[in-house]
Amino acid sequence: MDDLTKELVESFKKAGQKVTKTLDGKDLVMRCPYCGHTSSPGKRHMYVSVVPPFMFHCWKCETTGVLNNKTLREFKVMDPNIQLTIIEANKKNPKQKGITKKKFNYNILNFGMEQTSVVLNNLKYFNNRFGTQYGIKDIPMMIDKYKIIFDPEAFFKKNNIKKPDNFMFNKSIGFVSRDKKFGIFRDTSGLQKIRYSNVRFNPDDLEASKLYTIGTEVNILSEKINIVMTEGIFDIIGVKEHFYNKENLDYIFIASCGKSFDLAVSTIVKMGFLDFDLTIYSDADVDITMYRDIKNDSEFLKNKKITIYYNNIGKDYGVPKEQINLRKVVI
Repeated sequence: MDDLTKELVESFKKAGQKVTKTLDGKDLVMRCPYCGHTSSPGKRHMYVSVVPPFMFHCWKCETTGVLNNKTLREFKVMDPNIQLTIIEANKKNPKQKGITKKKFNYNILNFGMEQTSVVLNNLKYFNNRFGTQYGIKDIPMMIDKYKIIFDPEAFFKKNNIKKPDNFMFNKSIGFVSRDKKFGIFRDTSGLQKIRYSNVRFNPDDLEASKLYTIGTEVNILSEKINIVMTEGIFDIIGVKEHFYNKENLDYIFIASCGKSFDLAVSTIVKMGFLDFDLTIYSDADVDITMYRDIKNDSEFLKNKKITIYYNNIGKDYGVPKEQINLRKVVI
């Protein structure tokens, strides 16, 4: 164990942590400071690497990031010498490429690939909705990118998930949340009394979140990233399709899905992304004063420049591109 690792272990212990090491000696295991779960024997929770890049990941709440001034303080490691040494080591680390990327994608879930009538109808619905021309051969890519549940009934059956009885899932299209614990389903028939059904995959998991992200790769050691945010899933997909259709590294695309924008940003911050530019593609009925209030009340956004776009033609962005005309506001 080198001197830096010893100092780091001692700092964690001073903060009240019970620290163990993995067999290969590359990670420390402890209680997660974010969700509070312990490092019980045989269970994987918070792992902190002791070789550059100094990263951490909680296998319970899935908080992931890189050790820096802020996250070290959240771990209650207050020694400025340790902070500086770790930050400098991360900057000089020759193995950054290919190691420091976090991919926001789905868990090991069976999405089903059969070409049923429901799948084909939902592919047609998607294309009509966004003015795209995806074909059957594109379905695996679309699932990987957007976490689409093309056949909800088959999805429930293949993953042993109990579905609610008050929604016709065979007349809907679904999406998997960022933490892979929620399914957000949208009626495609126009005949149902409710348009959406949100299904918690494990009813006992009260920490599941409906926040939705599009699968992109982000270098967590980047000096600055870009957060693109909307209220709804169809909005963020429309924005990605129409304005960011090339590979955009260091971009995070997120839909709050009824949660506050500040909560969505705080989730990203907990992953270790501290310096960012925020762009919001807003519903037309949300007044700019609301965003000013959010900015002023948020510890994460108070000193950030926020760029907001409104659609001058329609309410939102889940439409073909020709139905969008952007108006820009900066606060």
